[in-house]
Amino acid sequence: MGRVRCLQLLVGFYYPQQGYVKLNCDGASNNLGMAGIRGIIRGDQVEFYACYAKHVFKNDNNVAEVWVIRNGILLAKDMGFKKIEVESDSTYAIQLCKKEVQVPWNLHSLIEDIDALKKNFDAIGFHKGIERPTMWLIF
Repeated sequence: MGRVRCLQLLVGFYYPQQGYVKLNCDGASNNLGMAGIRGIIRGDQVEFYACYAKHVFKNDNNVAEVWVIRNGILLAKDMGFKKIEVESDSTYAIQLCKKEVQVPWNLHSLIEDIDALKKNFDAIGFHKGIERPTMWLIF
């Protein structure tokens, strides 16, 4: 019988402000350029509202990180939420959404979509996620 190995991953959740929902999201790509996105929307008492995942074809990591934010905000809008905190592990994607850096041509349409979607919310905030140890994988 083989040995069981455990790997601790660093993930975490900080509660959103009262009356807000939180979108935790992540996008990634591999060295072949295949990309995917995933996100979850939870309430201020950690109640589950929705999750999503999608293969986003051949794209780089930055495209995936911005795409996941756009899709999550769209889902929150469609569900009727008015106050949202968006949390991503990508500093660059957060900076783009907050207009802190210049938008490159390949992200322009996604950022335009995000800007248009922001108008549907009474309050929206963008935050860099902080990783904490809370999950174990056994393989």
